Amino acid sequence: MTEQRSSGSPEHWTDGAGHRESGAGLRLRPLVNRARLDGIRKRLGGVWYRLDVVVRDLPFGLLLLIGSFLPALRSNGTVIGGVPDRPHDAVAVVVILLETLPLAVRRRWPAFSLALVSGGFAVDQLLGYHTFAATAMGVMISRFIRTMARKRVATSSS
Repeated sequence: MTEQRSSGSPEHWTDGAGHRESGAGLRLRPLVNRARLDGIRKRLGGVWYRLDVVVRDLPFGLLLLIGSFLPALRSNGTVIGGVPDRPHDAVAVVVILLETLPLAVRRRWPAFSLALVSGGFAVDQLLGYHTFAATAMGVMISRFIRTMARKRVATSSS
């Protein structure tokens, strides 16, 4: 039996000018040795996953905290409603801390941290700060749903 080749097979590819290209000679060598990269990833991953969950969740909260004070990101937050922007003051700093720091304990106390972030988000929107830290609300909701879904599956299967 003879094998038929479709026009989608490498033997029938053209370079646009009608010249055929064979797929056999187009091998690219990898930029990084795969085995070496897997070894590095395994060592770093082992150290990372041995850390407490609070330490692992803290960097994202700190990123949002620092980003909220950068001039380029200062008022690039979520805007709900027509509340005019308001300059940052001492209350804004408390609101930013309330929105970002509970992200560190989101896996340990998901409902408590969701309540804190929600409260900070509500004050942020009602007073018109519209901080970059307000993006933590969306992250917190998605993480809370994921955590609750995992706990629900774990309790229903046991």
